[in-house]
Amino acid sequence: MKTPKKQMTLAEKIEINIYKGYNEGIINDTEMVQIIILMFDLLGLTSIADYARRVGKTYRGVSKYCKKIVNINNFKYVIDNE
Repeated sequence: MKTPKKQMTLAEKIEINIYKGYNEGIINDTEMVQIIILMFDLLGLTSIADYARRVGKTYRGVSKYCKKIVNINNFKYVIDNE
């Protein structure tokens, strides 16, 4: 009996295609940067310092109490897409 093949999610397909496209030279550096900018814009990613300044809180207060902080390549960002 064959085991059912796991269906890939759209996110997995996008990740694989971007990876392949970049490594095969289909997507160049400029296009990759545009993809990264799009993702930052969609998520509303901003540095903790910029977010704290914008909402009138301290860096420490935001980093301690904000639940939407992500670490990307050792840089911390706040997801502010609401």
